[in-house]
Amino acid sequence: MGLTVDDLADRLGKNRATVYRYESDEIENFPITIIYHLADILQTSPQFLMGWDKNEIPWDKEFRDRVMDCIQSADSADAEASGIDYEAIRSLVEETRWITLERACDIADQLGVSIDFLVGREEIDDNTEKPVAISSDGLSEKKRMLLEIINGMDETQIGMYLEIARAIRAEHKK
Repeated sequence: MGLTVDDLADRLGKNRATVYRYESDEIENFPITIIYHLADILQTSPQFLMGWDKNEIPWDKEFRDRVMDCIQSADSADAEASGIDYEAIRSLVEETRWITLERACDIADQLGVSIDFLVGREEIDDNTEKPVAISSDGLSEKKRMLLEIINGMDETQIGMYLEIARAIRAEHKK
């Protein structure tokens, strides 16, 4: 990746000594925000950084396969009319070793499919509900507050929130 300790420290908003302390295990209780930010910078998963997962990014292969299927099944006239640069997406998927969650979400948005579909968490068929724009009209106060909180987040925070929300939803469905 070509990152120096100073580059990493700058991107984390920490000093060089702190990064060395992270690396040498002197700091045992990493803040979760640092783990997510570090994983994003290093283009891997927080689970891999923590040693919980041997695969660097567990959803990576499924994501790449499904993106390539979307590109190969796209109609060339539709692709040109939509303004989607399929060749740029193909190059990114084929040539990038790690694809961050943020970048994966951007690709899903460009292709017009959900990230859950691209990582294999859901299938799309004719009965799948399509996403719709949300307005705060008619929402409960708690839902309005949630939208306000999300609007104040950066992309990394939103990615973290989405992972937590999906885990809660999955647990609730059990």
